[in-house]
Amino acid sequence: MLTNKEMIKRFRDYADIADASYAMLHYVYESIDSANPNKAWLADNISLGDKIKKDIDIMDKQGKAINTKKQGENTTYARAIEARLCKEMINDENKQIKSINDISLQARISQRTKNFVNRYELVHHIPNTLSGYSSTIFYDMHNKDYIIAFRGTESKKEIM
Repeated sequence: MLTNKEMIKRFRDYADIADASYAMLHYVYESIDSANPNKAWLADNISLGDKIKKDIDIMDKQGKAINTKKQGENTTYARAIEARLCKEMINDENKQIKSINDISLQARISQRTKNFVNRYELVHHIPNTLSGYSSTIFYDMHNKDYIIAFRGTESKKEIM
């Protein structure tokens, strides 16, 4: 049986997971903005950790290198989680964080985000569907458990 302190810690962990599951995690795996393919958040396919460990060439769909992410820069995963967990906070430029584009590759990432992205590996993410369903699977590196977060908070009368 868990102690009160352990239960509170577990609830806090699950609250972080629930919050993080709303992040724009599809940016980790695919570059969405076809109008501006050189955006700094281009997919790096790194699903664990806050910093890029070695230089990564970002390729377009034809296999041509279009950008390089440098060792020591923030991963797209960390930037997406930071944008979600710190959505209401103000960054250094006194500007509200509204999206992943507000977190630069060199930005100082919060300790909460660092703890999260170094503990929970992003296994799979399904972004919002037309019906409002989405889900995310994380792997807890400390407890060696998979955790899945389902969401279905949006409903549209036209679909029903």
